[in-house]
Amino acid sequence: MKAVTILLCLAPVVGIADGEVFPFDRDKGRMIVPHELIELTEPQRREIAARHRVTLTLPQREHLISLCPTFPKSINEILPYNWGDCTCLVGHPYAILLPGGASAAVPRDELSSEYRHGARPSSMPKPPSAWSRFWSRLRSHKSS
Repeated sequence: MKAVTILLCLAPVVGIADGEVFPFDRDKGRMIVPHELIELTEPQRREIAARHRVTLTLPQREHLISLCPTFPKSINEILPYNWGDCTCLVGHPYAILLPGGASAAVPRDELSSEYRHGARPSSMPKPPSAWSRFWSRLRSHKSS
């Protein structure tokens, strides 16, 4: 009886977690949602490799601001195209580093989310995202 009660309590959580799909089709090698493409410069590629975030150039930011007036100066979550999880616990806005590493895609729903909710004020600390925690654990595991 207790097992049935636990399963009934967890069913809505499983249903919610299963609903969000990662917006990149690995089999076809392309985005499956409307998105904005950002061609990355060499310094941006180095920043992504070192920090898993990217500071936008002026033309890139102007383009994104034309679509979303509150879009921030940087994207603090860059996910690899082979990300094996949903994006439900990922910081926003996020982008997906496309195969080859020369460009990144910002899903259009990220633009509307930023427009609706605005950017997080710089005075508010951002909690560490799932991606940041993953890299921290990986680095600490390598040093052990």
